[in-house]
Amino acid sequence: MFHFHFGAGALGLGLVVPVFTRLATQTYILAKRRAQESQSGNRNNCLRDKKSYITLVIDNDKQAQEPSIIRFDEFVEYDDGDLCKEDFAAAIIRAQADGIKNADFVLVTSAVKDFEATRSISVFLELLSSYLDKQTEICFCAMENGFKSSDVKSSLNSDTSVQFADCIVDRICSKIEISNGWVFVEAEYYGKIYIDQLHLSDRFALALKGSEELVITSRLEVFRVFKLGVINAAHILIAGEAQTYHMPMLHFFLTMENIGHDMETPELPERLAHLSELLSELSAGAVAIVKSMNDTQSSDMIEELTTKDNLQKVVSRFCFVPDQVGRILSRLKTPRSENMLTMSEFLRSTLDKLLPPVHAYVVEKKCGPPAVTLSFLKIAKLIADRRFVDVPVTTQ
Repeated sequence: MFHFHFGAGALGLGLVVPVFTRLATQTYILAKRRAQESQSGNRNNCLRDKKSYITLVIDNDKQAQEPSIIRFDEFVEYDDGDLCKEDFAAAIIRAQADGIKNADFVLVTSAVKDFEATRSISVFLELLSSYLDKQTEICFCAMENGFKSSDVKSSLNSDTSVQFADCIVDRICSKIEISNGWVFVEAEYYGKIYIDQLHLSDRFALALKGSEELVITSRLEVFRVFKLGVINAAHILIAGEAQTYHMPMLHFFLTMENIGHDMETPELPERLAHLSELLSELSAGAVAIVKSMNDTQSSDMIEELTTKDNLQKVVSRFCFVPDQVGRILSRLKTPRSENMLTMSEFLRSTLDKLLPPVHAYVVEKKCGPPAVTLSFLKIAKLIADRRFVDVPVTTQ
């Protein structure tokens, strides 16, 4: 199997590339060309020069495991617009020298949040399809939650035989930084990639077997409801609590006894109890959503995912991964003339996760979820008070 990956951010380098480099004979990373003096440009230079980077996996005792060097075969930079065709053609010609013509399967993945990237990815897929023999199976998987493979399919200008399989990914990739010419990615130990079996050929699904992080499933929607509506929604809400009490690191907020600033802060047991209540209320909504599908196996799956023991594991993940509140609430920034949509994007993204389980909870319980409501109102107060994540604590 030959693997092309779009994106050089923390999720792609912290989960997607490590998983598929173990299954693929060749891996190419493709990233937008950046200004040389920028941090992203420096990152691209390091990846291109070394064709490798280092991952640090954090376990629940907050100890970094031995650093792992992740090696790949090529790093390709591309420009937006029509210019990307030249960059992609050169990359595919290079891949031919690396034996892509002999590959039975070519997997293309992406971990990008920029919807403008859909056009570049569709251009690449059209070009790739024209270069390869018809018997070579090509599959595209969008790995960024909330960004579907069908978003790329709808932007294609021509018909292709590419398989478009939606995915849900689950790993906290908390940090990416550069030191001594190396790119370092910090991530938690837990990691899963769920891929929709319904849009994969049986042969391609078989080719993707062999990694404990990969789950090929015919019930992807169950995992989507749980990941977005429970884990991601709770992550945002508890990060809002931490921002309210001037805590820049979420794991400090959930593990430190005394974190008083200039205001009364809940005691640690109360903070942890509130997180558990958030997860419990969101889980009740998730269960109601899945049960409305009238599929017994899906109902059994969501019941298993939302057991008390499994929700406690989510609490542990939030507690022990060093994660910045500013990363979790990355769009909660001061609106500026160059990007006036930041706040609406934050609210849209948050509501997309919250509304389905909250609505299902209200229908099921005939009342609103109290912990979720309180935390969302605190986020609203942060916005009203202009307590954005890019404003230093000392000025808040």
